[in-house]
Amino acid sequence: MLEGHGRSLRRRLLWEFEVPSDTGDALRTRNWRDARPYWDRTGAGQVATDGSTRVLFRYDERTGRADSLMLPDWNVPDWGKAAGDGSAFSPVGRVADRGRPAALARWSDLVVDPDGWAWVCAWTEDRDELRIFAVSTASGERVEVDAPAFSRAFGEPGVFYATARSRGTDEILPIRYEPRTRRDGRNGS
Repeated sequence: MLEGHGRSLRRRLLWEFEVPSDTGDALRTRNWRDARPYWDRTGAGQVATDGSTRVLFRYDERTGRADSLMLPDWNVPDWGKAAGDGSAFSPVGRVADRGRPAALARWSDLVVDPDGWAWVCAWTEDRDELRIFAVSTASGERVEVDAPAFSRAFGEPGVFYATARSRGTDEILPIRYEPRTRRDGRNGS
């Protein structure tokens, strides 16, 4: 998309993901296995995933260059093989039967850290299981991240913030995570 006039003309990337033409009830109900797109930005760069494929789309606002990187190979159970397949929640909170999603979720969140690493949270059948991968937006290098929670924001090096829901009040609470320093002065877990 182009915006502005004359010298102030600039490009703006609009992430678009196709919606299958035969959605039926797909727009009225959402299944926990439905892939959803995620995107984030850092500086003049944007990254996005469709939530289902191994492709991480990358866009540089300065150059107008768009390309893609590969996310890790993360397999999810076929439709019908995971507990809860076939049920969905409608906007009014009712459980409804629903067929196979148009695309199965492989990723459940995305955030980019200040060093340009795109963190993706892998979809898991056990919602308490946490598998996080990071992809360098500069080199495409992929690593698994051993973290106690999925980051929502980043602080100084080594510090990140996540959220948790209070069981008593249902409030969303921010939590700060940072490396611990052992008594002998070395970093520890």
